[in-house]
This record gives sequence, structure tokens and C-alpha cells, in this order.
Amino acid sequence: MSTLPPPPPFGAGSQYPPPPPSPSPHSQSGVSAVPPKKRRRYLIVAIVAVVVIAIVAFFGLRPHYDVELVTASEPVAGEATPLTVKVSNAGSWSGTFEERVFVDGSELQTVRFRLPGGESASVDVPLPEDLSSGDHVVEVGDNTLTVHVMRPAAFEVMDLYSSHSLVKSGATATVTASIANTGDVGGAYRAIVRVDGRKVAEREVFVSADDTQTADFSVELTGNGRHRITVEDQSVQVRSAQVVRLGNGQIIKWATGRGLGQLVVKGASRDGVVVLTSSDSKRRPLISVYVRAGSTATVRGVPDNSYYVYCATGSSWAPSLKRFLSSQERVRFRSKMRFATTSTQYTSWTIGLKTVKTGGEPVETVSEADFPAM
Repeated sequence: MSTLPPPPPFGAGSQYPPPPPSPSPHSQSGVSAVPPKKRRRYLIVAIVAVVVIAIVAFFGLRPHYDVELVTASEPVAGEATPLTVKVSNAGSWSGTFEERVFVDGSELQTVRFRLPGGESASVDVPLPEDLSSGDHVVEVGDNTLTVHVMRPAAFEVMDLYSSHSLVKSGATATVTASIANTGDVGGAYRAIVRVDGRKVAEREVFVSADDTQTADFSVELTGNGRHRITVEDQSVQVRSAQVVRLGNGQIIKWATGRGLGQLVVKGASRDGVVVLTSSDSKRRPLISVYVRAGSTATVRGVPDNSYYVYCATGSSWAPSLKRFLSSQERVRFRSKMRFATTSTQYTSWTIGLKTVKTGGEPVETVSEADFPAM
């Protein structure tokens, strides 16, 4: 085995092998080098991405608000109506919400409150009570709401009538009021009934929107005379009269002379009145007499003349009116009744109210207007 010669000593005249050449920047290796222009481009893109991410993060975190405006389903003019401003903070940071509230372009007030991120809150803003009925525009920032204000209930008494035009003293008359509501919402109308200016009844009557309702009231009337019953500006007159039962055969009216004639009247199942009028004037009573039910009354001293005979039966005789208030029936004999006296005789007639009622005599029915006014 041969051996290598020892290395030459370090010093002058010693020689080394030349060092390996430095790699060229353009030499080929396992990884390609990035040109400077591309490196700048990549850097710009990275910076833009970072800025975009920062902006998105900033606007996502900073407070921003969603606003909703709500009012009552049926706000009514003249009533306090709250406007509810609902605010949600869609950001992550807390913030102060502040916006002015306008109604039909006029500033109403400013809404301002602190709101944490991700939370919601509401505040009520009262709308003006003097808003007229119709549409009104509410603005809060960029948010608008059209509010339709309804007409309040408005009542009017359209009519007032009575079931009776005449009652006996102490009895009740039923009056009916017709009440209209011209508003957009229903409501209760307080009806006050007055008799001759004095309040006698009061009641609330509910009337739906744009509708009419009737209400009945019972009022007691006393004394003799006419009574004015009113509800608001509507009125009706009802007359009351005191009633008595006269004695059998009691003369109600005698407006003629005296004679020798005689009239006998047999009573029926109800009290009655017999009236004699002149043949010249059917409606002018000369003699009238009261006959109680089941009794017989005799009228003496009837002067000679030809008379029309009227009969009325009923109950509740009112002296002030000279008539029955209840169940009154009126008839007249078709033929005149003649009384004549001579030196030897006088005339006497007998009639029965029962036969008059059952049609046993030749009579005809007459109206109240055609019956003699006593």
C-alpha cells in the first residue's frame, strides 16, 4: 500500500487549490428567486387586504342602529297617542343613539340614550293631542311612518219620541232617543233626560262607529198639564192628567135651559159618559152626564129640542180633559133624539150603554176629533 505524501508546510511558496466560484444570482438552483417587481405587487395586495379587513372589522364593531317606528293600531284625534321608537344596536361597541323626531315636518323632540352593543331599547314619544283626523308623516332619521288618526266618537241625538201622548198623573211615559255616532270609533254617550228642565234620568249608551242606537227611558209625570221631555236639543211633549171616578148620574156639563124631558141611561161593564148636542151644532155639548158601570142614571129637566146623542165608555176619567184616558170607545146614535112636551105629557128616553157597545142600537163609531169637546 502506498502512502500519500505529507502536505507541504504553510508558508511562502505553498499553494492551495482555487476556491469554488460564487453562485451567480441567475444560476439555476432548487428554488427560483422572486423578481423585485412581483415582490412589490405582493406587498401591495397584502396591505390592501389588511386595510379591508380592518375597515370591515371597524364598521362591524362600531355602533350602528336599526330603527322601527310603531304607534297604536287606532290612534284617535284628541287622545294621547304614544309613538314607540324601537332601536337595536347592531354593532359590538356601545354607543349613543340620538335622532330628532318630526311630525309633518315640524320637530317634536329629540330622542337620545346610551345603548350597549347587540342590545335593543324602546322609548315612547307622545304625539300631539291636537292632531287632526287623517294621515300624518312621522320621521326619525331616515325612517318614516304614516300615521292615520281616526275621528273620535261624535254623538248626535237624531230623534226623541214617546209611546204615549197622554198619561194619568203618577204614571210613567216611555220615551225613546235615537242616538247617532258619526266618528270612526265606537264610544259611550251619556244621555241625560230632563222633564220641564229637571234632570230625571241618566244613562250611558254605547254606539258603534258610524252607527245609530236607540235607548228607552221611563219618566214619571204628575199633575195636570203638558210636560216637555228633552234629550240634548230634541224634545217631545207628553200630557199628564189627574183621574177621578165621578158619582153615578153626576152632571158634567149643563149648557141649556130646563124642561120636563127625561133621559134614563143604563150602565155597561165600564163607566161611561153620555153627551147631548144641539142638532144645529154636533160638536157643541149641551148636557153631559157620568154613568158608573152596572148602574142606571136618570137625567131630568131636559128641555124640548132635537139632540144628537154621543156615548163614550172607558176608565180613568180625567176631569181636566173631560175624557177617559184608557180603553175609551166613542159612538153616536145615527138618529136624533127628540124631546117634546105638551100640557099632558113629556118625553122620556131610555138607552143602554151595554147595547150601544154590542151594536144593539143604530150607532156609528166616531173619532176623538169628532167627539164633542166637553
